[in-house]
Amino acid sequence: MKEPKNLLPGDISTKRDFMGSDFRNSESEAIARNIVIIQKAMNPDAWMPFSFEEYKKRCSHRVTSSDEGVLYAFVHGGRPVAGTSTILDRGYLKVDEEGRYYVTVKFLEIISKFASA
Repeated sequence: MKEPKNLLPGDISTKRDFMGSDFRNSESEAIARNIVIIQKAMNPDAWMPFSFEEYKKRCSHRVTSSDEGVLYAFVHGGRPVAGTSTILDRGYLKVDEEGRYYVTVKFLEIISKFASA
C-alpha cells in the first residue's frame, strides 16, 4: 500500500461510506467521501484545488450550510456541525485567499484506510 502522502484520488475506494474513520463524525466522513468523489471526477491522478461553488455543483446531494461548516472545520478545526461532541483538529484542508480548498497530507492520512489494495 502507498504511503498516505503518495495517495491519489484514484487510489481511494468510494464504493462504501467512510464510516469508522478518525473523523469520528458521520457528517465529516460523508463530506470527506464527497471530496474524494469530486476529486476523482476532476482528475483521478492528482489532487486539485476546488471552491465551495465547485463542490456544490459536483455533489449529487442538496448541499447545505452543514457541508460548509464541515469544510470550515477541516481547515480551522472545531465542531464540524452544531450539536456534535466531535471536535476536529485543524489542517485537513487548506484554503487560499480565493476560497479554493486543497487536500493536505493530514487529510490523506485519515482517508488512507479506504485506499484500494
